[in-house]
Amino acid sequence: MKQLPVVYEISKDDFSRVEGVNKIIVHDVNLNHIYFELNGRKYYVGYFSPIIKVSLMLLEIDNYLLVGVDLRVVVLCIKTGRILFSIGLYSFFKGFENTSEFAFTIFSELEDIVVNKNGLSISQIIPHELEF
Repeated sequence: MKQLPVVYEISKDDFSRVEGVNKIIVHDVNLNHIYFELNGRKYYVGYFSPIIKVSLMLLEIDNYLLVGVDLRVVVLCIKTGRILFSIGLYSFFKGFENTSEFAFTIFSELEDIVVNKNGLSISQIIPHELEF
């Protein structure tokens, strides 16, 4: 079984010198900067939340690496390194779950998004009931 890539923190100056094509997640205000390597290629993430860590989840059978933080989720192909799926969220990212052989779920504060693995399309959005 493959292991998750190691995540390295970098400075804002180092992040700003990286070509945009290698930045897979960049928020308008990015106070934190990391990178990881996949098949010899570096991928960079700039995000806001100072106490949040970037989440990675490997779906080895499907050849996917899921990357999520703040208001964005990206799916990379672990064989080619290409971005296969990217989605902006309406509320903050909370995690992933490999829910079946056919789908994975993205959890956010206001909704759960079920993504079909075959074709990487959204198959269901489940809103959360808000209580005040």
